[in-house]
Amino acid sequence: TFSNAGTAAGFLAMAALPPADIAERKLDPTPENIERRTLRQRLPAGLDLAMLPRATRGQLVHAQLNLRFGDERTLIGRQAEASLLAALLQRGTRRLDRQRLRDAFDRMGTQVSVSGSATGVSVSLRTVREHLAESLALVVDMLREPALPARDLEELRAEALAGIDRQRQDPASLGSLAYRQHTERYPRGDPRHVPSLDEQAADLRAVTLAGMRDFHRRFYGASSGQFSLVGDFDPEAIATLAARLLGEWRSETPWSRVADLYQRVEPRRIVIETPDRANAWFRTGMNLELSSDDADYPALLIAGQMLGGGFLSSRLAERVRHREGLSYSVWARFDGGSPGRSGSFMASAIFAPENAARLEGAVREELERALADGFTEAEVAAAKAGYLQSLQVARGNDARLTAALAGNADLGRTYRWQGALDARIAALTAADVNAALRRHLDLGQLSTVLAGDFAAAAARPESLRTAPASSPR
Repeated sequence: TFSNAGTAAGFLAMAALPPADIAERKLDPTPENIERRTLRQRLPAGLDLAMLPRATRGQLVHAQLNLRFGDERTLIGRQAEASLLAALLQRGTRRLDRQRLRDAFDRMGTQVSVSGSATGVSVSLRTVREHLAESLALVVDMLREPALPARDLEELRAEALAGIDRQRQDPASLGSLAYRQHTERYPRGDPRHVPSLDEQAADLRAVTLAGMRDFHRRFYGASSGQFSLVGDFDPEAIATLAARLLGEWRSETPWSRVADLYQRVEPRRIVIETPDRANAWFRTGMNLELSSDDADYPALLIAGQMLGGGFLSSRLAERVRHREGLSYSVWARFDGGSPGRSGSFMASAIFAPENAARLEGAVREELERALADGFTEAEVAAAKAGYLQSLQVARGNDARLTAALAGNADLGRTYRWQGALDARIAALTAADVNAALRRHLDLGQLSTVLAGDFAAAAARPESLRTAPASSPR
């Protein structure tokens, strides 16, 4: 039984799309049209299925399968096991070894990618109508019956440890880690904990095959998660196949969302020395008690667009990159918690170390100018038009649309939510945007991280000569 009623809670039975809609090749990527054409079903074990069938060039199909597992208590201390297990899924199944599995996907021209964390695993694939059923069967075989070979575990462990060592002198890696550790504070073992590089290495070394097999047995299953497809396929046949492959595969351990929490942290300035590195890394930002459902969220999205969302046209890009030539790239944005209220403001740049003080000062001055003078009606109108147009372009991309359908199901949303957000953005005035910016952005609460070879810079900035150097915790 399908639904295109747009109710995330019920997934009520309704009629499927008429054949003429399925045959339509060009998709009008408005939220209303996407929602009208989306078919939904809940599989017997609990997985949410969302399908948007349409004719495509080359009969292409994109699909994404997300499994959610565990909770705040049961996942304590299992981050490394979960990530290595996800990385091993493509190394073979009990039925097919690594080479035969790769050959099978290559023969069908199917592209598969797997990512995982402590709280879930996600598989994305791109294939053609003719090979969709076989490709999905192989993906489910990877998830349900992984081989988990000892040799491949040691190979992946060595690769991961080598990657950690490379990060130890990389400005972007160290800067990002330091910023996250300062703004995302959870105890060691918590699935949301941001581990230091030493903690990551220790956790990787402690992973065993027995522990990974136990994790798979206890947590993997299709009781909670999302399965989305966009492209050229028969929805009735795929729904039947999904029910057969996943319908009765239940997780042993119940799922409960491990949500990020809003945390107010004291502002801090951190400078990290990375000798012999040509580029430096900068970030400034703060945590916000902000949800993507809040009244101010649309206005802050547009404020972020004008500050640093447009690569060529934002205020930061114009001042920092084009006019003063201080950075190779610069951006800023506001994010809202989804779900919950763990929002943020961030601005970031990559630059030459000798420009650190000037770059930091320019970013600060542009933020001060935005708060003091605000944005004009012309700026807001241009930003709204550009932002809404970028959303339409993204929704016309089948891979992005597939991921968005899965993300909506995860949050209990449909494209009616996106349509309402679009309408709220379109109705914004400069007064709305300026008032929201002043309510939420407090320059006195900004934390700043810089990472680079400042000691060797030709003219070391005065601000760095007096700043206390720190390292990631």
